[in-house]
Amino acid sequence: MEFIIQNASWLALMAALVGLAFSAFTANWILQQDTGTDRMRYIAGAIQRGAQAFLRREYRYVAIVVAGVFILLLVLSIIPHSGMSPYTAVAYLLGALASAVAGYVGMSIAVRSNLRTTAAAQKSLNQGLRVA
Repeated sequence: MEFIIQNASWLALMAALVGLAFSAFTANWILQQDTGTDRMRYIAGAIQRGAQAFLRREYRYVAIVVAGVFILLLVLSIIPHSGMSPYTAVAYLLGALASAVAGYVGMSIAVRSNLRTTAAAQKSLNQGLRVA
């Protein structure tokens, strides 16, 4: 137990790297699958454009809230004896940015995966479930 406590930061970093590597491997495998017919690709393209438009609009509103909270955290860090550090505001901003990137990448992979799952399911239920 002491080993885990002393090396928690390294263990968390290693777990994150393993998770990212697995995600990259899985996404790469899924994106190599058949994309189906021209009609399926056309519909998937429309869904992709709609998803991107949704995220752009949503992220505009989220950016306003994130900026407001960032400014509030920054102002609180200036107040003496508040216990706040400007690093808290920066960490919040970086976390929000990382979350936005994860949301965008996740939506992109999900929409493209749906196309490949549908194409595989046309061949057999088993293939569709493997891709899903």
